[in-house]
Amino acid sequence: LQHLPCLCPQSPPGQAIAMRAFLLMLCGSLGLQLSCPATMSSGRSSSCYASQEITGLTLTQGETVIATAVASDPANADAPRLFEFAIPSDTAPNQYMVTGTAGSDQVQVQVQVVAGGGVLVLGTDKAKYKPGQDILTRVLCLSTELKPVVTDVTVSVKNPEDLKIFQVVQQTDVYGVAVVSIPVATETAQGGYTISASAAGAVDAEGVVTVEQYVLPKFEVTIDQPQETVMVQGVDTLKVTGVISAIYTYGEPVPGSALLEISGVPKVTQWFGWGGPMMMGGDMEPTPEEESGRQLASVQLTMQEGKAEFEVELSSGDISGLASLVLVANVSDPATGTRQSASADLGLSWTEEELEMEVDPEFKIGLPVEAKIKITPAGSGTLSGPYTVKTQWYQGEYGSNTAGEPITTALTLADGMVDEAVSIAAPDTETSTCCVARVAADATWEQRQEQRSCCLARAQIQVLAGDREVGSACVGRGFTVSGQGLAVSKYVNAPTATAAADGAVTVQMKVLSTLDLTGTQGHVAVSAGGQPRFAGAVEFTGAVTDGVFAGDVEFSFQPGLLTSAPLRVGISAAQDRVAVADWAEVAVPAAASTTFDTSAAWNTSECRPNDPVGLGVESKAGSKVFLLAVDKAVELLGAKVAAITSGSVMSALLGQDPAPATFTPRMCPVDIEVTAMLTMLHGTAVHGPSSEPCPTTFNNGCPSWGEQVFDDDMVMEMAPGMAGDGAAEDRAEGGGSAGGSTAIKRVRTFFPETWVHEGVEIADGEATVDLRAPDSITSWRVASFATHPEDGFSDGGVSDWLVVKKNMFASLSMPAFVVHQELPTITLTIQNLLDQPLTQVLVTCRLDEGFATNWTSPFSSSDPVAGWGPVGTARVDVPAKGFWTGSIRVQPTQVSAGLRVYLSAQADAAVGESDALQRMLLVKPAGKRVEKAQTRMLQDPSEAITLDLPDGLTTGTPGSPFVRVSLVGDILGSALSNLEGLVQVPTGCGEQTMIGLAPNVYVGAYLQSRGRLGTDLQARIVRNINVGVQRELMYRHSNGGFSAFGTQDPSASTWLTAYVVKVFSEAAQFVTIDAALIEAATTFLITQQTDAGSFTKLGRVIHEDMMGGATDATGLTAFVSLALSTAAASFDLPAAGTAATKAAGWLAQQEGAQVYTKLISIRAQAAAGAMTVEDAATAALALRTGDHWSSAQVSTQPSYYNMPATLDVEATAYGMLIVVPSSQSGEAVPSARWLVSQQNDRGGFASTQDTVVALEALSALATKLAGSSAITCDIAHLASGEDWTTAVAVGSITVNDDNFDVVQSADVAAPEGGGKVRLDCSGTGVAVATVAAKWNVDAQDEPEPLQVTARWASDDGGDGLQETMQVRACASPREEVTEETRNLLAGYHILSVGLFSGYSARESTVVAEGYEKLVMRTEQSSGSLEVYLDSLPEGGVCVAFVAQRDHMVEMVQPVASAVFDYYEPSRRGEEVLNMEVAMDSEGQITTSLAPSTTAAPDSSGCASLTAALVVSLGLWSFL
Repeated sequence: LQHLPCLCPQSPPGQAIAMRAFLLMLCGSLGLQLSCPATMSSGRSSSCYASQEITGLTLTQGETVIATAVASDPANADAPRLFEFAIPSDTAPNQYMVTGTAGSDQVQVQVQVVAGGGVLVLGTDKAKYKPGQDILTRVLCLSTELKPVVTDVTVSVKNPEDLKIFQVVQQTDVYGVAVVSIPVATETAQGGYTISASAAGAVDAEGVVTVEQYVLPKFEVTIDQPQETVMVQGVDTLKVTGVISAIYTYGEPVPGSALLEISGVPKVTQWFGWGGPMMMGGDMEPTPEEESGRQLASVQLTMQEGKAEFEVELSSGDISGLASLVLVANVSDPATGTRQSASADLGLSWTEEELEMEVDPEFKIGLPVEAKIKITPAGSGTLSGPYTVKTQWYQGEYGSNTAGEPITTALTLADGMVDEAVSIAAPDTETSTCCVARVAADATWEQRQEQRSCCLARAQIQVLAGDREVGSACVGRGFTVSGQGLAVSKYVNAPTATAAADGAVTVQMKVLSTLDLTGTQGHVAVSAGGQPRFAGAVEFTGAVTDGVFAGDVEFSFQPGLLTSAPLRVGISAAQDRVAVADWAEVAVPAAASTTFDTSAAWNTSECRPNDPVGLGVESKAGSKVFLLAVDKAVELLGAKVAAITSGSVMSALLGQDPAPATFTPRMCPVDIEVTAMLTMLHGTAVHGPSSEPCPTTFNNGCPSWGEQVFDDDMVMEMAPGMAGDGAAEDRAEGGGSAGGSTAIKRVRTFFPETWVHEGVEIADGEATVDLRAPDSITSWRVASFATHPEDGFSDGGVSDWLVVKKNMFASLSMPAFVVHQELPTITLTIQNLLDQPLTQVLVTCRLDEGFATNWTSPFSSSDPVAGWGPVGTARVDVPAKGFWTGSIRVQPTQVSAGLRVYLSAQADAAVGESDALQRMLLVKPAGKRVEKAQTRMLQDPSEAITLDLPDGLTTGTPGSPFVRVSLVGDILGSALSNLEGLVQVPTGCGEQTMIGLAPNVYVGAYLQSRGRLGTDLQARIVRNINVGVQRELMYRHSNGGFSAFGTQDPSASTWLTAYVVKVFSEAAQFVTIDAALIEAATTFLITQQTDAGSFTKLGRVIHEDMMGGATDATGLTAFVSLALSTAAASFDLPAAGTAATKAAGWLAQQEGAQVYTKLISIRAQAAAGAMTVEDAATAALALRTGDHWSSAQVSTQPSYYNMPATLDVEATAYGMLIVVPSSQSGEAVPSARWLVSQQNDRGGFASTQDTVVALEALSALATKLAGSSAITCDIAHLASGEDWTTAVAVGSITVNDDNFDVVQSADVAAPEGGGKVRLDCSGTGVAVATVAAKWNVDAQDEPEPLQVTARWASDDGGDGLQETMQVRACASPREEVTEETRNLLAGYHILSVGLFSGYSARESTVVAEGYEKLVMRTEQSSGSLEVYLDSLPEGGVCVAFVAQRDHMVEMVQPVASAVFDYYEPSRRGEEVLNMEVAMDSEGQITTSLAPSTTAAPDSSGCASLTAALVVSLGLWSFL
């Protein structure tokens, strides 16, 4: 739209937001309109829409014709119709042009073609995994006809740091499916893992799964209410009633107690339009109190048979001003020691009825308005009536004058409700003298009033109960130039669709029009899922009554596979060059939504663990059915089934339909008829050219175009929300028996979270899969889908539940993990589902050899068992339909990925019941984590590389040392981490905007050079650059220069203007940059040039770290000269080139400068042509000391940075940029090795300026060195004090062209020995090796720039850890804030608050004391709460929240809390917190910091420059 000369902004929100349409006609005439999908797919058909005859419509690239369109209705050249392209499957993804001719006019539209010969659909067995669990993945490849395709599929995985850690190529079978098992390491980053699948000629598929420690929930909680809404008008006391239910996943009731909390949500006035609910009255953003609700009641209840009935009385004062109540039930299970919660809403109606009303968004003059009205009782009441619809029409420019008397329509009350559609006729008041549709744009206010005095402007539709208003809607006038209209009856005679046996769909519609359409041929267009499905001619049949044509339209078409999403049907007609149109949605008939039937069902509803069970499968003969069974607890966790369904198939097939590409020479106001035409197809209508000035629009007096104002008690249907949080798996193995009691027949050891991940070929329409039930006491259901080589895809849905349980069984409840030396409490439970009590049940508990415990009653120590540690036994009684529960305190004496806990229960032999299970407890090392990484670049390696491991590995806390050796074939190595995270929208002041803009340019250039710039990322980069360019223009001066705050500054800045010129010129490869803009900026710079050739410094630079070393006259002149040379090369600006040459002459005469300044001077002279490339390279190499260029800068950074001086990195990058273009480019390799070795563990350097220049240098070298790689490294580890004869092989890694961008790794088996790691590498090409060492320490040994304290206190002020705790963590700078560190504090920081074992944080309670918007988000990981802060205030900040105990743990070990700069983790502060420090003697929170009252920094101002300037290539990734 930025290229259009006229844009009228009055488009209705309903059409601008809720729809996305191909467009159609001109303003009031049938002028040319061409509209195409913005994205087309190779190997598929795509349709463009033309509003009239167009010839030679082709898809081209340059002079090459890729495809020629075929008209859908060749016999009607003047009719609007679809033109279909069959895009060849070998069409390369790129930008293409759709061109055609209409008369003497040439029209063209730019579109993007993406790979699309087929569609890939990705499915995983669940959505959440623990470290160490495999991700079971299916990839389904289908053709555009949804038939299975045999092809090679590449499946890759990126971890949360955006490093590719897995890749495999696998062929799909004849049913189009490839099955891949993706391993997840036990020591791995937690968070989102992105799984991608690609295949030649198919659209890529992508999904994200979560890896984290969790505990599966053991039961489900629900709240049942007698009604969803209650009537409260005139009620003195409201009784809130209902039932809380808690059911184990195996179907039995939960005993225990429930805490019911009720809060209120205030009323907010809303208006409803096609775009959904919107706030009225300006800024109506809810306050935090409104969002969280007002606490009204808290009631403790006892569960009986898994249920607790409640009746809570609330006074009229309690509920005054509330729209609804929120009920939260927290159920505690004494048997397992766990808790689960559920929530429900109760609507409050302030009238006796609930009203739902749908109306036409706008009325068309001369045609009636239709409305569908449904009135139901509020709560359990009854309707009294009578109900009527009262419509008052208004006329005049602003709809301020009534037009005739109100029109009243009676509504019928039947079966206790009203459900009726009404048609409301408009009065005949308009004449051509007092109602002029096209008022001249320059008409005066008086002229507008006069010329529209009798124009109908709006209809106010009221629903009345007697004289009382129930609700109302305002329907505004739809603008139309011709004064004619067509409407599809949407409510009174709603459209219908039926399906025939052959899949054909027949649509029937009733239409009304002010034109006599009897015998006229019209046109219809149908879309589904955002894609055109049909366009053709139809015949109108009907008659005219009272000036309105009422007729019927019927047509049939073959739609292909459909989902349940509605069809969008548009219809148009034209007479005497006047076009009318409308559209409607039609429900898809069920018979048209699938190709063949598939189902899977259990042969029983209940069984015992390990019992044989059958799964009956039915589908079409010759198909294959793919099955996936899921534990109900997994679904309760929120990790929903991620199986492949018809919905995921259609989403992949149709994709996200982008806004259409359109040929629109000019935009005019919204003509309602024009808008309707092909809103049917895609979305926001774009209106075409007009030979006349845009007419003024009509002010109808409604709140907005086509919105209905509902009162507070009207109900809008919304998608139900999902909630769920959860707790952990039941894992077991082991054995044992006991004489005198029932023998243990087997130990339950098979505890999967998903099951039956297999495919079954169907020979004759059905098959049976013989299985054995897992050992989990829970319920299972199966999801299924099938494919057939000829008949495509079928969704089998999900089966009923299979309940797996025993009459008596044992269970263990433990934390997901504990820390070494802590004292967790393990809950032991024996549950009896029999009607008889069980006496003297023998309970045996065995602990692994890594545990210590003191057995307490009722347990006593028992004889040891080989391979086990402590063994305890007890005799207990278990009541009928009840449970016995006990607990033991254990202390892990070693760190382990899983220490065994065994529990068995044996009833008397006469009863015949026994059970045994075993679970594993993860034990983490104590202390805080320290990480060190060493990186080396390899080129054509032939010699071994030996790296010393940090000494800290040998002194780390037990079990904490860890060493991983990684190899990747990309020269940027670990900088690949979050590389795409640099691509963000630029924000802030003039300097910040450029800092955000520049990485977009260099990341795009780098990825483009490596062939990794995909369509989606390129679109993001282009958008971000456009946004950045537009934003930077806000800081432009009239003389063409730029400064941090634009015209608020006294003058433009020489340096910032040069930065803008350089980056804008380099961005021209991605977006169009106005040459006049660059010319004006270079002219400003030239005016700052002295006669001698140097440049003077004008204006200020706030963030001087942006300038690197360009701070003196020589450095500034070199930088400006380089910018001018860049501009001269990108644009035809001879004056800029001349000035750069003049500056180069001055630079050549300067002596005595530091290395940095000399390098940038050499580069500027070479860019200006004053030095040859070879001479420049020779001069630069002469300045190099060893393998890199040193700036001789003295670092002021303390030792915790462990980084080189900032300018050394930048100087080396500049040196490489000089050398790489020359014949001596090989000399840049040693410097690249040094540069790569200076990266931090996130792949960044010391500042954003360094990072950007280093990225540019490494990109240049990577492009120069691009070629095949074949490098193999054999890795060995030598412990301290040993010789290489005792070295232990770690593994072997090979890098080649197929896996060059995959980070491959091998772990050292005994890292606690420290020592050395040797890489014996050979081969050709380039690779980067990284050795990362991690270990835990007990305390911080050296001062840190930041500090943090965390304190815990109980609600009642008591001693020790309680069920709920108040936590307060404070962070601040340790030293006095300087101008330099102030900028660093303004960036994003993470406050990581350590949580004692057994506790989790209630994230909804997190607040930053004294600040409203400082906390950006929170994230809970294993053992900590991560709080993302927009900045770290100079005076510090305190964050408070509530921690809740999930499991009892005693002797809790210290936990580490930390605050650190997100982009530079070495700028941090840490505190290792133990219980004595955590709580003072009074049990109150104390900290060394007072809560800050300073206002939060303005994130839009220059002072909030993020520390993205300070380090990593992982910028912004967490956003």
